[in-house]
Amino acid sequence: MTKRNILLAALGMLVVSLLFGSLSTTFALWSDQQSSDATDVATGTIELSPGDGTGPAFAFPALSGTNVPVGGVSQANLTIKNTGTTSLRFRLRTAGPTVSTSGATVGVTLDGSVGACPGGPAAFTSQTVTSPTVFTAPWTGIARGGQTVWCIRATLAAATGTLPATYTISFAFDAEQTRP
Repeated sequence: MTKRNILLAALGMLVVSLLFGSLSTTFALWSDQQSSDATDVATGTIELSPGDGTGPAFAFPALSGTNVPVGGVSQANLTIKNTGTTSLRFRLRTAGPTVSTSGATVGVTLDGSVGACPGGPAAFTSQTVTSPTVFTAPWTGIARGGQTVWCIRATLAAATGTLPATYTISFAFDAEQTRP
């Protein structure tokens, strides 16, 4: 055996022993540890209830349309409740129309503001959409058992294809627990 082969074999055994030495306690390539002075750990359920439904998605019947003229506006209050057992924060993830008339397409401009109609500051960035689309919305905190109200406005921006078109507008939200 040459000196080079012996050196390579020794180097290989060193690498293998270091690898197994690091894996021997956790069998993972990494580990992490966290300590806390807190004596209480908060747990619970996260449940956001938009409108009168439960779960993260909601079809808003007050904004649904049939025979709505282009430029027609519908608006309604959307009550968002925290029905879980812990505080949470939420944001609008997607919103938009789902057309039930075969061969039809609609474009709807959605605006939302915080507070009962006519509302106050913007709850999310206004967009004109033809299907459920990702929205830019800030996180909003809501305490356990709390609720907030948004004023939602839908303006029919366009309708093409088979008319009259019937559509519903759906909203989907992200929610996550906040720590005390």
